[in-house]
Amino acid sequence: MSENLSKLAGRKGLTNPLFEQLVSESKQTGTIATDNMREKAREFLIGKANVYGTVSFYDFLKAENKGKKAYVCNGSACLLAGTQERVENSLKEHFKAEEIGHMCCLGRCHENGAFHFNGSNYSAKSDQEIQSILRSDKAPGLDNYPVTSNLNNPILTNPAPNWDDFFGFLKYTLSEDRSSLLEELKISNLRGRGGAGFPLGLKLESCLVVEADQKFIVCNADEGDP
Repeated sequence: MSENLSKLAGRKGLTNPLFEQLVSESKQTGTIATDNMREKAREFLIGKANVYGTVSFYDFLKAENKGKKAYVCNGSACLLAGTQERVENSLKEHFKAEEIGHMCCLGRCHENGAFHFNGSNYSAKSDQEIQSILRSDKAPGLDNYPVTSNLNNPILTNPAPNWDDFFGFLKYTLSEDRSSLLEELKISNLRGRGGAGFPLGLKLESCLVVEADQKFIVCNADEGDP
């Protein structure tokens, strides 16, 4: 995550952004001291709550994760797979209990058994695989552990579908009248993935009926779970 954000900041031409400074300090001390958070807020002319919110949100910056050497994924896919207790017990053979933390969703939902070590995310089906990863002399990274799938017909690792097949439905929707499409959505009772399961048709209709020259849809794209 930190590398991704750093690359995005570089695209914007930012040479020493706040997030980069927080990550650099956390690598030296394990977290960000309260006094330093206040200093960053003054330096970047933002509220103290903004800096604290950033530090307390990202697992590798949190104060409670100071000194952690490995992290077990506690995302819903891994927990439902029932693999994480075994992963944590296996890690305890190599680290002290207080050296093992948790991270929410490491992006290995297709394999489960996910854990984070030395800056990279891995999946492991057995204690032997975990030992092999931890003892590897190679630089850690996804190249050391290829992305595979438990499914007979993989989703993430399948070849990309044909362009026309993939966008066929989109072409159909763009050619139809929006009122009729909205009615189809309402009849289908398709619901959002939030806890309330709010009907999508009603959401879109509320956007449609608002009178304004410019409209905005606020979408929560921060969820780490599938």
